[in-house]
Amino acid sequence: KDPAIEDVIDYWVTREGLSKTEESVTDNGSVLTKYGSDSGNVSIWNLWIKDSRHAWPNESVNKISGNKYIMDFFNEVKYICKGP
Repeated sequence: KDPAIEDVIDYWVTREGLSKTEESVTDNGSVLTKYGSDSGNVSIWNLWIKDSRHAWPNESVNKISGNKYIMDFFNEVKYICKGP
């Protein structure tokens, strides 16, 4: 059985020793919750999308862009992918 996303977030937050750093409500009433470590090396974002199901959010349906939040996440955490 697949766990609920809330359980998955709780697991990783606990495992990594993270704390909630920010919670904000978007224009359409969705909620973005950010968790981070004291060192800033680990970050988890959870975007709860109001009136949505398990689908990729897009502006024409949900009034929110999933692509934008993915890019915002990578820009904020300054993710660097190093090759071999």
